[in-house]
Amino acid sequence: MPLILNPTTYLTRIRNKLGVLESDLPNEIIDEAVANVESWIVKRVPNYSDLNTSDKQILENAVVAFVAGNLCNTMPTRIPVREDGAGGKFEMNIDWQKLQEMFTTEGEVYLGSLLIPDFTFGHFILGGPSR
Repeated sequence: MPLILNPTTYLTRIRNKLGVLESDLPNEIIDEAVANVESWIVKRVPNYSDLNTSDKQILENAVVAFVAGNLCNTMPTRIPVREDGAGGKFEMNIDWQKLQEMFTTEGEVYLGSLLIPDFTFGHFILGGPSR
């Protein structure tokens, strides 16, 4: 059971991000990647359970992006690049390395927006000369 992700939608979101079907990417593989990414995220955002609703959504987006990025390593062996059959030839050229970099960058952008410190300055007044 995921700590951060919505338990009813996370599998579909991750598969949609990668553009694959359940037959290409089983639940068990996704769950393993989710556990690894979420444990890493919890270390970077220890107060994740205290976040407001919009920040939780941003954190979910970051986790989905990082999980998709991690799964890109296994996709070349799961998705055939070329298939020959009775119906003809099928060839698909996907640069999984480039997608991994893109998803990792996307996750860092989401995560960075949560980790930027809030600079609040106290109220002060500049006075004129005093004589």
